[in-house]
Amino acid sequence: MEELKRLQEEHGGKLPNYTFPGAYPIIYWIKDEWQGLLPLCGDCMSRYMAGEYGDEWAYVAMECGADYEHDLPCHACGVQLSAYYEDEEHGGEVAKI
Repeated sequence: MEELKRLQEEHGGKLPNYTFPGAYPIIYWIKDEWQGLLPLCGDCMSRYMAGEYGDEWAYVAMECGADYEHDLPCHACGVQLSAYYEDEEHGGEVAKI
């Protein structure tokens, strides 16, 4: 959690949603005793650290540059953290956006 606090301070009080350079999405993983691992965006993780979501979740890890074969929405707000689409230019292959 200290790493997240330092990162938050370096970015003006908010956790980043993307890496720089590269603009890879950053996914913050929390654990809920009922639902297991849940992904959060930087804004929702900042709210969690501020105590807005209570103490039912536990921070697990931060991940960036991961490839997922399906959409991955933030558990709290629903924003897409990692999404895929069919790329028409490359014969319908799945491509990361």
